[in-house]
Amino acid sequence: MRNVIQVTLVLAMLATGAAIVLAAVVKVQIAAKRLACGNQLHVLACTLETYHNSNSCYPAGTAQNTNLPPEERLSWLVTIWPYIEAGPGLRLNPSESWKSNANYPPYVEYFGKTHEPAHPVGYMRLFQCPSNPQLPEPDEGSVNHYIGLAGVGRDAASLPIGAPGIGFFGYDRVLKKSDITDGLSNTIAVIETLRDPGPWTAGGSPTVRGLSDPSRTPYFGPDGQWHSNHEVTLALFADGSIRNQTEKIDPSVLEALATIAGGEDMSPP
Repeated sequence: MRNVIQVTLVLAMLATGAAIVLAAVVKVQIAAKRLACGNQLHVLACTLETYHNSNSCYPAGTAQNTNLPPEERLSWLVTIWPYIEAGPGLRLNPSESWKSNANYPPYVEYFGKTHEPAHPVGYMRLFQCPSNPQLPEPDEGSVNHYIGLAGVGRDAASLPIGAPGIGFFGYDRVLKKSDITDGLSNTIAVIETLRDPGPWTAGGSPTVRGLSDPSRTPYFGPDGQWHSNHEVTLALFADGSIRNQTEKIDPSVLEALATIAGGEDMSPP
């Protein structure tokens, strides 16, 4: 009987130890994916800065084309792609809709091989959170998890410069750093989410969104507008910093960070 008790105790200790090790491994994996996600946002931060240095402004939320509604235009991610030093050249036609035969899925021309036919883009890792990779079908575009923040309200992306509640990205707005009077360190440019992903080449909600009503749709959490699978949600600020956002944030604080010229006092109490 004593031997049975000893064996049972040993097995229980081993099971507890295994559970502790497994939990630690999961924590490490989550932290690693969060770090990888932050690195991808860092690439976007550097690219936006390079774009501003080259054009004296940030890109509009969609590729400009007055013949198409914003939801059918190519996205700001397509606009900044030439400034990313990490990939082949895109073959896209900005005069056509992102979902036209010419643009969906996008095609690339590999450097040094432009004489060959362009190849369809498969899984675009740079625009997908590592904690939730979504492999597209061969004839589909790769989805995007990094959304340009348009401000407060569902129509924020459509508003002109000077309108209350506008954020970093708008369908037709072109910002300079001087337009962000709340300060670059107090303004979110891009925020990740796994909710309602769409093609990274698409204008509209797949790549630009405003904050919705938090009483109907929480800002953060599994059922919220913005959430991830690595415990916190990462936000890229206009100054290039990347900061953790959680469900504990006061909605009014997030709304202040989502606007470029609200004049809110963001100093510590």
